[in-house]
Amino acid sequence: MKRLALGIACFAAMLTPLAVVQPAAAATAPIAGCPTTITNADDGATIALAQGACATLQLDPQLSWSTPRSSGSAVSVFDTETFAPDQQWGLRADHGGDATITATGHPACDAGRPCPMYVVLFSVRVHVVGPYGG
Repeated sequence: MKRLALGIACFAAMLTPLAVVQPAAAATAPIAGCPTTITNADDGATIALAQGACATLQLDPQLSWSTPRSSGSAVSVFDTETFAPDQQWGLRADHGGDATITATGHPACDAGRPCPMYVVLFSVRVHVVGPYGG
């Protein structure tokens, strides 16, 4: 009977899902001169920026992200070689108005290893307050 109980316990342990621990991602410093940082936690939010200001867009480093796009000319997206690849961009509030910034992310998997198939959509609305409170 002890053998049967031990066998059942071992079988049950095999069926118990294991927690996968991911290494903590190194925090990337915001862009110099861009005090506002926008992250995945801001998805779906509206962010206000003064005309001429900039913001750092930092997205989940566990995913590979498309280059963010702006829906209008009120906000431009910029990138440089010094930023973390596929993770951080700058947003510049060019003139009064609104723009929606969107990007898609997918798992960043090693070649030859199983990879989950999903896509994450990130979207944030940026309201640029012009020189006259626009």
